[in-house]
Amino acid sequence: MLARKFCLSRSDRLKFDRGSESDRGNFFKIYSRANSLNHARFAVQIKKNLIKKSVDRNKLKRKIKQILELGIKKNTITSNRDYLILAKNNPIGLSFSQLKEIFTNELF
Repeated sequence: MLARKFCLSRSDRLKFDRGSESDRGNFFKIYSRANSLNHARFAVQIKKNLIKKSVDRNKLKRKIKQILELGIKKNTITSNRDYLILAKNNPIGLSFSQLKEIFTNELF
């Protein structure tokens, strides 16, 4: 599970400027901004109208957070930035390895 210090709080997510830097892929849009900490923080948001079942939304969030945790443990994510990850297409059919490849290309 992703440690608490690596998670963005709700108030930080609301303050996040959607006009900031973003990486656009087929399935995710990743916004980033600098923070004053010495580690990265993350938030994953999946809209209800994109994936209807909460079980599927939560399963996808857990997979993404596990990929982020692996990146932190391997020290591939060391920047002092905040990341907001938004799902823009339905990635529910993707396997864990496919998700890991997407985030390796877009984030790490």
